Amino acid sequence: ENASGLGKAGNSIGGFTFQFSDGWWKYGQTKNLSVHDNNASWSNGGYQFDYAEGQNNMNEEWFGICAKGPTNAAGFYQNYPRAAYYALKKAHSFDPYAAGVSARSTQQYFSNISLMEAVLAARGDRAALVSEQTGAIRVSGIRLEMSTFSTGGDLITTPDNASPDERVYPNELGFGHMQSLYTQFEAKPTESVRGTVTLNFLGNVPENPIDEIFYENAGRARDVRTDEGNLEISSLNRVRIHQANISWNSRLFDLEGFYRTGHYHWGYEGDFFGLYPEANYGPNIDIYNGIAPVGFEVHGKKSLNGLKVAFGPELWWGANPAVLVKYARKLGGAEVTGIYHEDLDEQAPAVSSFAVPVPPTRRATLHVATEVGGLGIDLGGIWSGNTRVGDSFQIVDGTSGNYQVFQDDIESKDTFGGKIKFTFSKGRWNWYASGAAMGLVANGGADYTQTFTGWRLKDSGSGNQMNVLSGITYQMGNWQVAPNFLWQK
Repeated sequence: ENASGLGKAGNSIGGFTFQFSDGWWKYGQTKNLSVHDNNASWSNGGYQFDYAEGQNNMNEEWFGICAKGPTNAAGFYQNYPRAAYYALKKAHSFDPYAAGVSARSTQQYFSNISLMEAVLAARGDRAALVSEQTGAIRVSGIRLEMSTFSTGGDLITTPDNASPDERVYPNELGFGHMQSLYTQFEAKPTESVRGTVTLNFLGNVPENPIDEIFYENAGRARDVRTDEGNLEISSLNRVRIHQANISWNSRLFDLEGFYRTGHYHWGYEGDFFGLYPEANYGPNIDIYNGIAPVGFEVHGKKSLNGLKVAFGPELWWGANPAVLVKYARKLGGAEVTGIYHEDLDEQAPAVSSFAVPVPPTRRATLHVATEVGGLGIDLGGIWSGNTRVGDSFQIVDGTSGNYQVFQDDIESKDTFGGKIKFTFSKGRWNWYASGAAMGLVANGGADYTQTFTGWRLKDSGSGNQMNVLSGITYQMGNWQVAPNFLWQK
């Protein structure tokens, strides 16, 4: 109404919004929240008519026309409009200098701005944001397995009908059925954090399959002795966590947590002696109801670049609870990597001959990789098994009918080993050669890397051996000739 030509002061040229998103500035902060303070606590020369040097002319009581949503891990948030935003949006849309505008039409325009309409619009925005937040958790996969088993045959001891007094497998001839439901949930509370968990729900678990080893057999009924006699419990393991993983991408590191979901080796990252093996087992881990791998990996970034840490109760199948620390950096023209492995405890008895636990150990390796005139050179040393120093062992020497048995003790020198490898490529030709000398207990791990082609003849990584490997490949169109040689003692 104070715009030029509308009959009042005629000194208004427009308006603007000073505080767009929520902030809280008020004299006394949390005091007198119900009072509109007129205390001026700071000065601003932008308002010349009420500005006097040395005196305050600004009152601290502001609010935003947009609300701030939750802050994510990176420190960002999403604004959503408040009712004030929609009300002021209509107010700012009014043009007092348009043709036909009068003081009366101005009053009519502002009286028609519905505050309730603005409130409803703001509520819709807030509901949409809340819906987006709750949508961070979703069902990402469902799998239902329904199976039927038929057991029969001749000259077998399985009875026609199950005996209530005996628990044997298979328990009877005929048909059995099983239901197994897998439901995967995915959570993404922020852009930097993501996790999935798969739950297994069991229906009926049959007792007549000939093959007794399968994932769902953990849900079979069990008998428990009580004062009143045997009690059958048929509700065991009806709901279990089948798999789970979590990833967190932070400013200084990436964290990966895994439970039965697998991880890869460090062979291409300086793990020259295979201390950290791959752990992707497919259906085998289900067949034997193993829990591996379970643990965490942390990959450093920025100031922590080159650092990797893995720790957990069973980082690979049969592993002892352990922590592995790897640090790599470039020194001159060489890549230098050091790894330290410490077993923290002893693993429980084996659940499969595939993965038999070994005594706790302590290991460290150093690897240097470089290239000289097209020749790749890898050089490494290992220190492993000092926990076994002092243990006795036997050596058998001689010939048939004339053997001699000697007893000796493991010494510190038996914990060291070394390895060197050369690679060279030119045109259609590729060549490599490697050699290792390993102390009695200087045990590393298998070689998970591929050199030029898919050779299966590799260094086993175990202690108490010396070996030489060499191979060459020659490419002829779609054909490749690749002889490989191993000498080991």
